[in-house]
Amino acid sequence: MFRPIDNWQIEKAARGLKNGKPIKIIGFHRPATPRRSPGDIIQILYMLKNTLGKSVEVGVFGDPIESTKSVIDTVKYYGRLKQNKLAELLRDSDLFIDASKFQGFGLTNIESMASGCTVLSSDNYGIHEYGIDGENCRIFSPSPVS
Repeated sequence: MFRPIDNWQIEKAARGLKNGKPIKIIGFHRPATPRRSPGDIIQILYMLKNTLGKSVEVGVFGDPIESTKSVIDTVKYYGRLKQNKLAELLRDSDLFIDASKFQGFGLTNIESMASGCTVLSSDNYGIHEYGIDGENCRIFSPSPVS
């Protein structure tokens, strides 16, 4: 059983800073799989960092970021991680954002939940196999990022 969603965790991420440390928000980046919305996740993280400033740390794992210098300097790249390093990153993160347009199951979401990381996922089919909005995750309608 996954721990219930901590709405305070979402609010805390929106306000930033936990115990004087930035809130860590991460995403998965795989440009070879367009349904994973790699451009959207980078843009979402970039906008969060620019909006919330030093109160958040944003980053992605997976494939390297190919973007402008300002995006690359803003969104931390953790690399392609082996399972033990991914588990460590998820345990150390506060919020995992999945902007995928479709997921068959969404393994990274469930790994994030199991690691104690709050999940904010697009309504991408797979999340409904285990996620209940407001109970163990937050689900949003995917839409173009502007």
